[in-house]
Amino acid sequence: PQNKRGILADDKLKKVFGTDKVTMFEMNKHLSRHLS
Repeated sequence: PQNKRGILADDKLKKVFGTDKVTMFEMNKHLSRHLS
């Protein structure tokens, strides 16, 4: 991606993130739902 802070999700990551792409800042928010 042009913006190097962005992450393009593959099929496995789409299940975790719920979207096609996220920023490195949004990633923490999405991952925290799956961690206890």
